[in-house]
Amino acid sequence: MIFNASSDKIIGTIDLHHIDSNNRKAEIGYWIHSSYAGQNIISKAVKILCAYSFEVLELNKLTIFADVENIPSNKVALKTGFQLVGTKRQDIIMYDQYRDMNEYYLLKSDFLQ
Repeated sequence: MIFNASSDKIIGTIDLHHIDSNNRKAEIGYWIHSSYAGQNIISKAVKILCAYSFEVLELNKLTIFADVENIPSNKVALKTGFQLVGTKRQDIIMYDQYRDMNEYYLLKSDFLQ
């Protein structure tokens, strides 16, 4: 969870999910309240989680999926060094409609350079 330091209120979350220990990979998911967007909070959190994932958990690959229309989320992936793999068409259902998702990845070797 991500907290506002001055009020101790939760303003967002970040986590690893679909952790695959055998293949040393996982997905990163994040969310932040709209009033805190654009302040580089999520980008900083992603970088910290990447460092932890590669250095402590010894993962080799991290993936981020972002709705193609979620421009801020796509910017976070690119800003933190993830590379676009491609777009998964009609990959999930959200709000009763199919959504296209961009898939990004980051390898440990690229992060540690």
